[in-house]
Amino acid sequence: MFAVEAAKKAKLTLTAEEAALVAKVSKMVNEIVQVDVFDKLGSEQTASADYVRPALRHTKFAQQSVKVAVAV
Repeated sequence: MFAVEAAKKAKLTLTAEEAALVAKVSKMVNEIVQVDVFDKLGSEQTASADYVRPALRHTKFAQQSVKVAVAV
């Protein structure tokens, strides 16, 4: 959405074609930067069920138990 913000800052209005292109590019960028998510890696495979990754401790994601599908 950088292009949209830049246009607003320059007080320009995007045409319908430009807006569609920005939306298409944003969607493609989002797909490209997605990272595979695995439930457990390395030593975490033998950790207890209540194990929380150090980077997630004390965050709102610490108790999240949503499973994410990984495309292979």
